[in-house]
Amino acid sequence: MRKPLHSWAPPHAESYGDLAASLAEQVGMPMDDEQKIILDAIYAEDEPGVPTCFEVGVVAPRQNLKTAVLEIAAMTDVFILGEPLHMWTAHVFDTAQRAFNDMVGMIGRTPDLRDRCIWPPSASHGDEAIELVTGERIEFHARSTGKGRGLSGDRITFDEALYLTPSMIGSTMPILATRPGAQIRYGSSAGLLRSGHLRGLRNRGRKGGESRLAWFEWGAKHVKCAQANCSHTIDMRGCALDREELWHEANPALGRRITLQIMRDFRRSMPPEEFAREFLSWWEDPEEAAAADLAIDPEVWKARRTPGSRTLHPVSLGVDVNRNRTATISAVGWREDGRKHGEVIYSRPGTSWVVPELLRIIEHVDPAAVVLDSNRAGSIITELQVARIEPTIAFLRHRAAGDRGLVDDLVDDRMVVVPCKPIDDAAATTTWRDVGEAQVFDGKGSGDISPMVSLSLARHGLLLHAAEPVAPPPPPARPIEPVEDDRAAGWRPDGLLDLSTTF
Repeated sequence: MRKPLHSWAPPHAESYGDLAASLAEQVGMPMDDEQKIILDAIYAEDEPGVPTCFEVGVVAPRQNLKTAVLEIAAMTDVFILGEPLHMWTAHVFDTAQRAFNDMVGMIGRTPDLRDRCIWPPSASHGDEAIELVTGERIEFHARSTGKGRGLSGDRITFDEALYLTPSMIGSTMPILATRPGAQIRYGSSAGLLRSGHLRGLRNRGRKGGESRLAWFEWGAKHVKCAQANCSHTIDMRGCALDREELWHEANPALGRRITLQIMRDFRRSMPPEEFAREFLSWWEDPEEAAAADLAIDPEVWKARRTPGSRTLHPVSLGVDVNRNRTATISAVGWREDGRKHGEVIYSRPGTSWVVPELLRIIEHVDPAAVVLDSNRAGSIITELQVARIEPTIAFLRHRAAGDRGLVDDLVDDRMVVVPCKPIDDAAATTTWRDVGEAQVFDGKGSGDISPMVSLSLARHGLLLHAAEPVAPPPPPARPIEPVEDDRAAGWRPDGLLDLSTTF
């Protein structure tokens, strides 16, 4: 057994973890010793029907142990303990569907369990569920679709917990207040910069001592590379990422289900920061990201964060989509003092929502321009053109000049930005990337820089189409209720572009 790097489980009177392990044997998914200690904590009780732990967190490298053990726990809930509803939620639909397919496969190979289910299970897109003839259910939802808000059920699994937002937690916790048997389980790789909730859980778990929290985290200790300025690429001698003893330390399944050769292949093929996070469990933490290679000095950024900033009319909108298909809409306008005002309006997973929201914004604000990068948002450009909106297209030369100009404006106090989580996270991870003789914004690690890119694009449109302010903004055409989205997470700033009052 490979012990976790960090772990804490409160003492308890008894546990039904052995029943869960027996179910795993029955469905052909025998549990490793590491997984059995997690099941023991999940099913620990001090009084009948009341879990010792309200929260159980599991962080480990991919393909090692966390998803399988949480799937067995979900099945134990309904097949053995008779829990009425287990809600399984993942960040995106594909991941939730994979868990559904895994469990359907295990049940389908086990006649005793299959005969207890309504078979075949409901598998229509977005309505996947495993239902027993006696009514117990496991439902599967993607949080990014909005179906994960306001989850019900005594037992909830948050897969891909590194993407959890405060709004998701805030909509879930109150529902569980009157349920003595409630439990939340988290499974995740090491966190990103924006993994605020998971990071808070990690800090509590590493500290230990809580009577209602269990925490299990597999990873390797941080060690220094042989060279002080190591880039962590595969040609760097003495890089810590090449130390195979660290791979073994972090990955319990290495040598069981994962081969050393495949780990070597991952090391050669993956971006170094992703390999470190996914297979060594080295977290992206804000204090580590504030390095000298950032495009925006942290002290400059801190000085330009201006809550409550207001802009005159018109504004320019910028739209960007990152490599993980998270999209951001930002606005830039002129302030009465002659400085530029920058603000993130929306930043959400997926892209299907972008054009409808843009049309909604355009109707009520009449922006001077809608700007998109030709290489990063091609499909949205086409959709806008179909909707008879002609966007401004930014090419490489525009991006290079705009990105550098945005940084210069911040340094020279010619621009302020309304603070919110997406743009603050982007500022902490935005670096430079050379493209020929030009430089454009790039991302450090797995940080999402689409808020910063969209801000740069909006600034470009403002200078191109509205070099001077025209007038104060017009009053809204009619009051519109804000759509339910991630603004509840605290991302929406208090400014002119408050969608609850202006758009």
